Formats: sequence, structure tokens, C-alpha cells
Amino acid sequence: MRPISAKQDQAPDRNASAPRILVVDDNADAATSLGRLLKLSGYDVKVAHDGHTALAEVARFRPQVVLLDLGMPGMDGLETASRIQQLAAGKELSLIAVTGWGQDEDRQRTEAAGFIAHFVKPIKITQLEAVLSRLTASDSLPAGKSQRPSPA
Repeated sequence: MRPISAKQDQAPDRNASAPRILVVDDNADAATSLGRLLKLSGYDVKVAHDGHTALAEVARFRPQVVLLDLGMPGMDGLETASRIQQLAAGKELSLIAVTGWGQDEDRQRTEAAGFIAHFVKPIKITQLEAVLSRLTASDSLPAGKSQRPSPA
């Protein structure tokens, strides 16, 4: 297998219409891997490894969807979600939990916090892509107002 150079590792320039997704996870390997998979599927993806960086990326990148780990140190995923929703750029995006926390009370907390889906790691990429394609295919569904997809 040929090593990937820094230039090859960079995503090709995406069409401005490519759906924008922000992946937020303190596990750098998990975040980077998921980001790469989503780029291969045609999404414009940015990755952040903590809540503070996620807030800056939401304001700058203006994603349509934020995939957010809940169990991050410092500012956890629920606090990050709350702060994202207070940003002007956070009003029209959709939050999806991608986490190791899968108890009923965890799912209830994410639903109450405005997440539209809750995936437990390791996720099935086909299930995530199905939700993402529904979200990014329709601009008519405001964030947090769509029907919550069935739990993964």
C-alpha cells in the first residue's frame, strides 16, 4: 500500500453545494476516520476535538450537521450542543450524537437537548449516511424540527 502524502490526504476542492458536516470527538483517530469516510461519500467535512474548537468551527464553517460526541473532557457534548444552539450559525443546523453512551436516559437527554438522532459507537456508517442524506437533501426541514429518525 502506498503511503499518503500530505497533499494527497487533503480533500479535493468540493462544490460549494456539498453538504457541510462538522465531526466533533476528543478521540482524534475516531474523528479523523469518520471524517474521511464522509468525505469519500461527497460531504464537505471539518473535524474538531473539543467543544471550544467546535464552537469556532460552527461560526466559521457553518455546517448543516454536527456529529457530536457526548463524553468529551472539559466541555462535554451536551454543553457544547447548548452553546452551539446559542450561536447565529447554530440556529439552522442539525445535531447528531455519536457517542459511547447508549442508555435510555442518555437518549432522552440528547432528545431533550435538540439532537435529531443518537448513534452509539461503533456506528454503522450506512445508518448514519441514511440519516445524513435525508437531512441534507431537504432544506425545508429546520434543525431540531424534523421527525426524529428511529434510534440506531
